[in-house]
Amino acid sequence: MNNKLLILLSPVVVGLFVAIAIPNFVGGGPSKLSSILAMLRQIDGAKHGWAEQHGFTNSILPLHEITQHDIAPLLARGYVDRFGFGVDTNGYICSSKDVLFEINPLGVSPTAIFLREYKRAPVPLPAGAVIKFDQEGMEEYILPGRPPIIYRWINQQFVQASSE
Repeated sequence: MNNKLLILLSPVVVGLFVAIAIPNFVGGGPSKLSSILAMLRQIDGAKHGWAEQHGFTNSILPLHEITQHDIAPLLARGYVDRFGFGVDTNGYICSSKDVLFEINPLGVSPTAIFLREYKRAPVPLPAGAVIKFDQEGMEEYILPGRPPIIYRWINQQFVQASSE
């Protein structure tokens, strides 16, 4: 009797194991959104490093144009993640067919611009949506429109902020 019960229950146990284990392997690793944020932080850190090396401080932070060539030596080179974001061996920022990174002048946060709709974010991001960091370093998601709709990531949730 015990052998028959074991034979009947074994497919159930295997099915349960598969149902639990498969989601942990599929899509593992960082999300696209976290990769974008990490790239923005790396670009911003390189801009601050460049400004410090060239004598710019927070008190005299002009809107100085900064180029990819300027910050290339300060970026971690030779790593491109599974989404195509990263820095190649020459120090150039790799965007993808979905997202374009802009360095922007000193004093202005770098931005990631979505070229296609991205539905996997907690707030669906249409083409033209922008991610950047505000003055306090908080994530800011700007959805296109008139006026644009702005969300901030506060206390582990998206909160709609006032428009620019």
